[in-house]
Amino acid sequence: MTDEITGDQARALAALVATLRPDWDAPGVLAALRTARTKGTADQLAHAAINAATNTANRTPAVIALDGPHWSTVRPVETRGGDYDRCQVPGHQQWPAWHCAGCRADARAADHPRETTPEPVDVGPGPELARTALHAALTHQEHA
Repeated sequence: MTDEITGDQARALAALVATLRPDWDAPGVLAALRTARTKGTADQLAHAAINAATNTANRTPAVIALDGPHWSTVRPVETRGGDYDRCQVPGHQQWPAWHCAGCRADARAADHPRETTPEPVDVGPGPELARTALHAALTHQEHA
């Protein structure tokens, strides 16, 4: 995981936090995430933001960027660094030995082998309609 949250990650996290906390809007959450981006790694920031959102005493998303109990359950950077043991399975060395995503995926694949290739699903015009509506909304917003 990268040290600092990326823009795409921050936007996705802001959307998630806003669904967990409907009284917080996604742009406000995103602003708080941008302010807090250097306080920890991307996963630490995600944990802190979710912790902050689940505490109803927090009135605004700005609390995410502040020190407080929402950061207390986040694993410290010192225990995360690059000094942990890596998985020794070929192709899995990028993951920690104690929590290897590659090994978990391999185990799931072994438990549920795919014997046939699934037939493509016709989703109809849904995605194209969504793209057209989004484009129209953005175009209208730019000209407003």
